[in-house]
Amino acid sequence: MNWWTSTRPLPVFGDSELTVRSAIHSDRCPSSSDEQGSPNDSPCRCLAALYVLQTSIPVCTLKVENDAVLVQTIDSGPFWVEGNVHRRRANEPEKTKQFVPLRRRSLPPDYLKVQIAMGEGSLSLGRRRRPIVGGEICFLRGDKNQTPWRFLGMFFDGVNKVMLIIDAELRYERGLGPTWSQHKQVPLVRDGKSLEPNQLLIPVFPLPDGTENPGWVD
Repeated sequence: MNWWTSTRPLPVFGDSELTVRSAIHSDRCPSSSDEQGSPNDSPCRCLAALYVLQTSIPVCTLKVENDAVLVQTIDSGPFWVEGNVHRRRANEPEKTKQFVPLRRRSLPPDYLKVQIAMGEGSLSLGRRRRPIVGGEICFLRGDKNQTPWRFLGMFFDGVNKVMLIIDAELRYERGLGPTWSQHKQVPLVRDGKSLEPNQLLIPVFPLPDGTENPGWVD
């Protein structure tokens, strides 16, 4: 196989059109993508999902389609990234240099607790309607995949009130500068009526076992 690394950080996708956001999981994780790179809805158990392919992580090419390439790391499932931004490696990476430990050490404590809980099954959170606190982890109502997001705040786009949610795995020092693939802007309006964040978001804490939010910062 030909191994290479990217010349810049690349967002990870689940399709060759580079439109479906995805993540890199261990090849032993139930959330690992299928052979075509399509995301799996099963809860993550590797606790180290990566939404961006960093320049330090070697990958090999499995398939090329137009401007996209299907790749995988030495111990991950396949995923899609943008092509034509790589530099070739001389040697195959060592099996001991896995991507999982690279990520686990930098996870925020509250996100780690949520990932552990999700690894034990889907979280049953009921119809929580309390106000969302800035910086806390939440789910978008109606999201069957239960993707953890972090509520950062609200702003006006000139017409509507909009809330900003970011990738929940980002630490505090990186939270104010997420990449485009790590944040989502959600208009707080429905049928012409203004909404509040708690009408679209479900706060995760306390967890069903009573675990309280340990906070975004150590």
